[in-house]
Amino acid sequence: MKLEHTDLIDRYCRGELDALEKAAFEEKMAQDADLQNEVRTHQDMLGGMQYFFNSELKSKLSQSDIVPPVRKPKRRFLYTWFAIAASISLFFGLGYSLFKQKPSAEALYQAYYQPYPNIIDPVERSGETSMDALSKAMLAYEKEDYQQAIAIFEQETSLHSSYKFYQAIAYLETQNYDKSQQLLQEVHQSGDSAYRWPSLWYQALLNLAQKNELKAEEILQQLIEEGDDYYQEKAKELLREL
Repeated sequence: MKLEHTDLIDRYCRGELDALEKAAFEEKMAQDADLQNEVRTHQDMLGGMQYFFNSELKSKLSQSDIVPPVRKPKRRFLYTWFAIAASISLFFGLGYSLFKQKPSAEALYQAYYQPYPNIIDPVERSGETSMDALSKAMLAYEKEDYQQAIAIFEQETSLHSSYKFYQAIAYLETQNYDKSQQLLQEVHQSGDSAYRWPSLWYQALLNLAQKNELKAEEILQQLIEEGDDYYQEKAKELLREL
């Protein structure tokens, strides 16, 4: 898929086309079923990004709740001065080195990693018996039964890049890093607009899981230079921690 084509889909889904461009695109889409599917997939991908944003925002807000301290009666000024001096001394004498320490690669991986939500094949539990194989694989993925999902994916002789992406995440969950890396690279190189940047993001996290910080930094820098706005910001945030 040509990059110009994927960029046009992205701009349409984000509402960035002008009136003439939008009309021309929708006229073309009305006559092209494949383009309609690509647009729906990209819209689902953007919804998945919003899911991540909302989840992270909720988590950060819950972690940043501050309980106002109980106000105590005033003490003598001299006591307050000694308390401040002691605090400063403690900071420079004992605690300063703690602020210089960076989190480990493993800690960063645990902080930033979460499995990508199922946005291509949402499933209803009540209809499991009538599902095709790939729907059953995605159901197993949603249930966090990653071994079962992998087993079903591996039986398929030809997988679309979107399913390869979820197979890669399942391998990552089971710590099969080599197979996960291979599939993530294939998805990124396929040019699939929905998973091009998520696949690169998870490659960076995979390298953190393997304590390969230099490679993770290289991939994050690529995201900053080439990725969409969402993953550019994510990459900048994580890179500051490394």
